[in-house]
Amino acid sequence: MHMQKEETLVDHQVFDELYRKTYADIYKFIRYRVTDRELAKDVLQETFYIAYKKWDKVRDLDNPTGWLINVAKNKIRELNKTLKKLECEVALEKDEYTVNEDGYGKSELEIILLKNLSEEEKRRFVRYFVCGYSITELANLEKISENNMSVRLSR
Repeated sequence: MHMQKEETLVDHQVFDELYRKTYADIYKFIRYRVTDRELAKDVLQETFYIAYKKWDKVRDLDNPTGWLINVAKNKIRELNKTLKKLECEVALEKDEYTVNEDGYGKSELEIILLKNLSEEEKRRFVRYFVCGYSITELANLEKISENNMSVRLSR
């Protein structure tokens, strides 16, 4: 029992040392890609939390800094996906003009693609093609099967 406590203490010390040595570099990496300071700090915290949870694996790696950077990249991707979905959920005013990546504004998109769609079909279209929701996510939102959602999208 005493031996296990010593090993745990040593593990905590080694983790603390890794944290102190890599904290600044990992934060710079994240901050360069995430402009909001608070969100960057959240990503940093989640990155080290994952490292702590998987410490048995991380402590034996030859390049734990590289592993931490890869975790940070994945967390940044998750953050960007979440933020993109949140942006799509914000209702726009009828006269508000927004420019999408392809150069079409909201008005043009409605005229060209959404003219003959119901409100439900418009919402589904925007969530899937503009916001990047998966079929699984859409099916869960509408409480239908994935197969049913796939058919609805193809129509």
